[in-house]
Amino acid sequence: APAAPAAAPAAAPVAGARLRVSPLARKTAAKLGVDLSKLIGSGPSGRIRQQDVLAAANAAQAAAPAPAAPAARPAAKGGLELMEGDTVVKLAGMRKVVAQRMLQSHTEIPPVTQNTKVDVTELMKFRKMLLAETGSKYSVNDLILKATAKCLRAHPLVSLDGDQVIQRAHVNLGMAVALDAGLIVPVIRDADRLGLDALSAAAKDLASRAKSNKLTPDEYKGSTFSVSNLGMFGIETFTPIVNQPDAGILGVCAIQ
Repeated sequence: APAAPAAAPAAAPVAGARLRVSPLARKTAAKLGVDLSKLIGSGPSGRIRQQDVLAAANAAQAAAPAPAAPAARPAAKGGLELMEGDTVVKLAGMRKVVAQRMLQSHTEIPPVTQNTKVDVTELMKFRKMLLAETGSKYSVNDLILKATAKCLRAHPLVSLDGDQVIQRAHVNLGMAVALDAGLIVPVIRDADRLGLDALSAAAKDLASRAKSNKLTPDEYKGSTFSVSNLGMFGIETFTPIVNQPDAGILGVCAIQ
């Protein structure tokens, strides 16, 4: 519809003069918080009407600064939306390396997992016999490492490297050790050539120094096969990830 011709503005109210306000305009002004003394009425003799009050309220709202938009929730680097109370810790150091190597292993190596139960009744009797005869308290893990090393000597490891097959001459046994900062795999070199005493001592020494961050880089490189033992946590079955460039890994679970 065509706009109505603008009416000539009425004169501003004189200070101290009685305001001419319609009852509806006064009621609307009180509701909207409009100061009537600052309005110029468009009615007869400058009378303030409801439409004057509404126009003043709209003008004040338009002039007010827009409320600040709520801050967008920050997203994690990977794109996950964070929720209230979430804590973000940058992945660095050992944790970062472990994450990268696990992803690389899972991406590059086709996992073939076989599960079997082993009767360890005779093994536990043998452990008790060793304690009674020698006074040495070998851990179940010591005996598992020894048995694994003997098995790998009888059945040499084979690794696939591009278009060539490598038959390993050494049994360098990796031993997974969990730390607060991540997972590390110190290596017992030529484990098949060590007696039980020497193998047990090497395993305990490497695990102790791994937990105190005293291993040299050469002591967690060059493994050809690894053992990951979660039996002490009551785990009944799990699928360990191959520690590259190992040919394979043995996951050991709880004794029942």
